[in-house]
Parts: sequence; C-alpha cells; structure tokens
Amino acid sequence: MLGAMRLAVDRPVPVLGVNYGNVGFLVEIAPPELAAALERVHAGDFEIEPHSCVALEIALEEGDASAVAFNDVVVGGAEPGATVEVDLLVDGAQFGYYRCDALILSTPTGSTAYNYAAGGPVISPAAEVLAVTPVASMSGVSRSIVLPARDVVTLRGAARSAPPVLRVDGNAWRPLDPATPLTATLRPDAAQVVRLDPGRHARRSRVKLSLLDLPLRPEQMAELLPTDMREDLARLRERRQLPEH
Repeated sequence: MLGAMRLAVDRPVPVLGVNYGNVGFLVEIAPPELAAALERVHAGDFEIEPHSCVALEIALEEGDASAVAFNDVVVGGAEPGATVEVDLLVDGAQFGYYRCDALILSTPTGSTAYNYAAGGPVISPAAEVLAVTPVASMSGVSRSIVLPARDVVTLRGAARSAPPVLRVDGNAWRPLDPATPLTATLRPDAAQVVRLDPGRHARRSRVKLSLLDLPLRPEQMAELLPTDMREDLARLRERRQLPEH
C-alpha cells in the first residue's frame, strides 16, 4: 500500500488498498470484498482520504537526491548496536541534538507504526504535522517533538557519529556520510486513499490500535474463549484453511 502511494505521489490518483496482511491501518477492504468495491469505485461511490508524506532532500557530491515516505524516514546505525548522533535544526535554527539507536521522522499516518513502537504519539491523519521520535535515546532530546508542516527540518550528523543508514518506509535506501545533512518537510495531501465506509474503517482502526497494547499474543487470546467457540474456530480454520493468527 505504501509503495502504491509512493508511485502515485507525483500524479495523485485514488488508491484502493486490499488487506492481505495482519494489521493494515491504511487498507479498508478484505479480498472477498474487492469485486463489489471496484464496482463502487467505478460508479464514483466513494470518498477520498488525503494523506501526507515526508519529502526528503539530500545534497550529495554526485548531485541532489530525494525520496518520499508515507509512514516514516528513519536514520539509524548501520551495524547492530551502533548509535547515531545528530543535531536537529528547525528552519535553520538549532533545536537540540539526539544520541540514540535511531531517529524517526513520522507522518500522522506512520504515527501508528515505528513511531508508536518507540513511544511516540498517535496523531490524527487529518493533522498536518511531523513527529520526530528518538529510539532508545542515550543523551540529548529523549522525547518526541511534533512540528507543523510549514517547518523545514534538517538533521546534521556529528563528526563522531557512526555512519548512518537511511530507511524510507522501512526500506533501506542508502548509507550516508555522517556529515551529509538531510532536509525534510511534510507535504500535505500527497496521496488520495479511497474510503468506501469511513465510519467502519475508523472503528476497525481503533480496535486494531487497542489490540497492539494487549499483553497477549493472538494465540493466547484464543485460549480465553469458551471451549465450544475454540472448537468452532478450529473447524472454521480447517474448512477455510485459515492461518493460525
């Protein structure tokens, strides 16, 4: 879904997501619902939900490079256990520094992904803000900072920092020289996600978000069901060849 949104970022077209995964905050429909969903899209019976992206610019010796991320941009150590040390500048002014395992620049959409796992805030997709969240902070700023879309964020590595690796929406993009500054801005309304039933999708998203905080794995939750319900579920899995989780 994120890849499809990145492909369409320069020519915004409605993107319809089908949930073949386990969580899927962005997607709305299940595979059996696809045919009916496409009929509604063809008839124009849908709404558009806009999503922001992080627009990244890097000045390299061989020329400028750019990328977009709809979840997050992560600056992290290239080796296990390596930390990164970076200064945070906002509109050119020094804001603070981080020494941590990784630093996350998250969109509102991505606030329920790595940002959430690192203790960052959950942000409404309608908010035009960028979250900066450190992972396992050792010194410097230790909490998330939320900045408006109009701010230009620059990350500049310290000379003693280990060479970082840049990850865009979870994909390793390229290793960087610590001295290479990264400039990021939030680009509102960069993607158009199809919503067929916004109310139902919002309710499902709230349930999915609450399940992330439960102290039980899915198979452990099933053990809490009454015996007859567990047996019915087992028979359903056998008949439909459903996965265990």
